[in-house]
Amino acid sequence: MRIIDTHTHILPGVDDGIQKEKDALEALRVLAKTGVTDCFLTPHVAKKRGFDHDKAFLEERFRAFKALAEKAGIPVRLHLGSEVDKCEDFYETVVNAPSLNKTDYVLLDFGMEEADIEELVYTFRVKGKKVVVAHPERFSYMDVHDWEKVRKEGGILQLTAKHILKKGRRPFNKRARKLLKKGLCDLVASDLHNVEGANLMKEAYDYVLRKKGEEFAKKVFWKNAEPFTG
Repeated sequence: MRIIDTHTHILPGVDDGIQKEKDALEALRVLAKTGVTDCFLTPHVAKKRGFDHDKAFLEERFRAFKALAEKAGIPVRLHLGSEVDKCEDFYETVVNAPSLNKTDYVLLDFGMEEADIEELVYTFRVKGKKVVVAHPERFSYMDVHDWEKVRKEGGILQLTAKHILKKGRRPFNKRARKLLKKGLCDLVASDLHNVEGANLMKEAYDYVLRKKGEEFAKKVFWKNAEPFTG
């Protein structure tokens, strides 16, 4: 079994995720014990929320933390990315934020206000960016048919482990289960913000394995992430 976690807020002290280095290292240790071989550190780039770090700053913090993790002997490969919030200058903000492991894949949060996600995914695709949609189960204004159209435009749907396991907000849990049942899931990630949630990826893998079978579980937990792990 292999698990790639493509969405975490482990990089310490840069957003609303883990703040202390020791806690970030502990989260990585737990991930490693539960089968995670690769972990993307994807801090928020969200101007409206005060997380407006530039690419150079995040790359520097990433290099420093990666060195700490290697010194600690934690057997998880780390990759830098970012989770970019929808904003007025959305494309420019994305271009100036870390993509997933320096590839054309970008992790985007379209926010709770209604957005034309299908059109935005199309626009990004035309400009050479492949969009990973963070936590689609949060968007109450989108239904199964809408997500089918997003995927036809090239959107990659990334469900959150805790919602699949019914350990988050009830509406999110319900929508995550529905999308999974319909096969509208390309990736599963932790969206990890604290040490306590670091063990959920293995539990989510086991659930998906039972419900959708081994081949599907392999795809959403690691095979579909291979293009941007290098």
